[in-house]
Amino acid sequence: MAINAGPKIEIDDLDFVLDAANPRSYPRNGSNWKGLKRKNNFALENSPSFNAANGGFFTFDGTDDYVSLGDLSSQLSNVTQYSIGCWFYLSDITVSNNGGILARNHGTPTQLSIMFRSAKLRIRSKNDRNNYGEIDLSTITSNNKWTHLFVVFDGSGTGNAERLKCFIDGEQVTLSFTGTINSTTGTVSATDYTLGRGRSNYLDGGISNFKIYKRALSARRIRANYEAAVGRYS
Repeated sequence: MAINAGPKIEIDDLDFVLDAANPRSYPRNGSNWKGLKRKNNFALENSPSFNAANGGFFTFDGTDDYVSLGDLSSQLSNVTQYSIGCWFYLSDITVSNNGGILARNHGTPTQLSIMFRSAKLRIRSKNDRNNYGEIDLSTITSNNKWTHLFVVFDGSGTGNAERLKCFIDGEQVTLSFTGTINSTTGTVSATDYTLGRGRSNYLDGGISNFKIYKRALSARRIRANYEAAVGRYS
């Protein structure tokens, strides 16, 4: 069974998915992006632009475009495992504080997030601004290059590098850590999660799909996800 419009992907424990290439998720027009698992409609705030290339994706202008995801507590609150994946590109990887993949609105405490900060990809697995993993963007992507990202959290692991992992284009990369990665995500009670916005900063680039799994995917499964869709972005 395939969730996206192209080759098959891993679907066990897949709990949240948006895919601009699938007309059931986005029918090429309208102001909502529909989830393919929970069937919710998510608002395209300030009109991110749909582009039919690469099967379909949204471009974000870096000024005010984002997607309102609302409440993700059922996927991310007080859990010991998750995997979050997407295809994205950045127009300029050197720009500081250039939005994010997953974050909360400005004015709320820092929580679990995947953001771009000071030309780095920074990942927080809990509501704690002092504990995170990060990597220089120049080592994993370049301007306007489609990149497959997977973040895997497994609180049962020993040490930071076993609890929080990052995969780029199907291969694990080495994160540098600040503080200690917790064994659980803690309470995620906010209802204002966003895609393409990093608190007060906005993504200047594109996103074509976004997935949350309720378990820590293996390296083999992540590679399969990458290989299932890489033809769209080559």
